[in-house]
Amino acid sequence: MHYLPAISIAFLGSLFLIVECNAISISVGNFNVYNLETNHGNLDCSKFKRDLDVLRQVEELSIYHQINVPLDVFCLVHLHTRRVNGTPFIPQYELDDDSISIGLSLLVSRLTRLRVVSLVNTTSSYIPPQALAVLINMTVLEIESCGLYEIPSTISLLTKLQQLRLSKNHLRSATHSTAFKQMSKLMHLDLSHNYIRDIADIADIPSRVVATMDFSYNQIDHIPPEIGKFYFELYYLYLNDNKLANIPTDIFLLKYLKRVDLQRNPFPADEATAIKTKFQSTIPNCLLTV
Repeated sequence: MHYLPAISIAFLGSLFLIVECNAISISVGNFNVYNLETNHGNLDCSKFKRDLDVLRQVEELSIYHQINVPLDVFCLVHLHTRRVNGTPFIPQYELDDDSISIGLSLLVSRLTRLRVVSLVNTTSSYIPPQALAVLINMTVLEIESCGLYEIPSTISLLTKLQQLRLSKNHLRSATHSTAFKQMSKLMHLDLSHNYIRDIADIADIPSRVVATMDFSYNQIDHIPPEIGKFYFELYYLYLNDNKLANIPTDIFLLKYLKRVDLQRNPFPADEATAIKTKFQSTIPNCLLTV
């Protein structure tokens, strides 16, 4: 059996069509996918045994611009990386109250080996808290342009997370209180293009390797002085297009900053001038736009 470390699959009717392998656009073959289940209580992976024996070594799965994400993909329990772009999830009937959810299926909790989850422009406005509770090996979580309203508190269990990218959603707060406290390996935080007003919880991030923070295009009117604690490795700080009228002096402790964007904030003219002067004298190598 050939080892297929990474594939891109297009779902055409009842067929898996492998269209990419190892970044080379080739057609490898067709694999029968039986009738798709729509109720996660009925998903039976045993009937796919013949095909899954072929695919069980697949670690990366990408689904782009399809009609929907078949529930069958939740049988690929060996996945390390899952990317979905422009493809909605099948509506799910919740077992507790018979409501219908069009968010990330609770079945994702079957994929306990997942390290990278990227959902872009999909119907993932809801993340089942139980799902994150078991995906403890995740290092990258990206949910972009999905209409996400809330981050489950169970995100605090993702202690290996290195990248958290939740841009272009409907978030109104950074996270649940204390959610950041276990993220000691976080390197990149992107909460841009949301409706966030308060980022005080960033003070809870214990990581000393945070390199990028992007809070641009929100409604933030205050930067907590604890921003100064990230002087170890913070290189890029984006706060443009918010409602800031001033910044804390603690920001000038970030001696390794390479890029700071403060454009399109309502700074008084004298404050904008003072910020430029202070950056020039304390962090002269930083590219500042204000």
